[in-house]
Amino acid sequence: MKKAARIRFENNLLIEKRDMNVYHRGSRGTHFISHGSSVEIPLRTVEENDYINLSVAVGPGFMERSSIVDLPSWLDYEFRSERHFSAAQSGDRILLKIPAGLPEWKLKLTLSTSQDKPSKDRVTISDDFDE
Repeated sequence: MKKAARIRFENNLLIEKRDMNVYHRGSRGTHFISHGSSVEIPLRTVEENDYINLSVAVGPGFMERSSIVDLPSWLDYEFRSERHFSAAQSGDRILLKIPAGLPEWKLKLTLSTSQDKPSKDRVTISDDFDE
């Protein structure tokens, strides 16, 4: 059983061009990822008190389009927001659709030890081109 997974965080917000904020508890480091950029972070298990918080920069103002967060289904997640959102699972991926407006949400990702997981995967945020 693997103890950690390397997760690549990709910011594909091409229209909104917002920074993605990634806080990694294990390293106590924060990464600000510009649109079109990415960073890879090793996520250890929740038993080792490791997690990652993901959000989008609040300024300047409202986001005019919905956005999609695409993450692997084997990651445990907690999504916090005062607004509505939708979640859908397709195969081994979970898609979170976040409506336009102020990006006042946070996504917490953890890794349990209950099953085998791939050693590498990705989490992306992108504009919703289907709206």
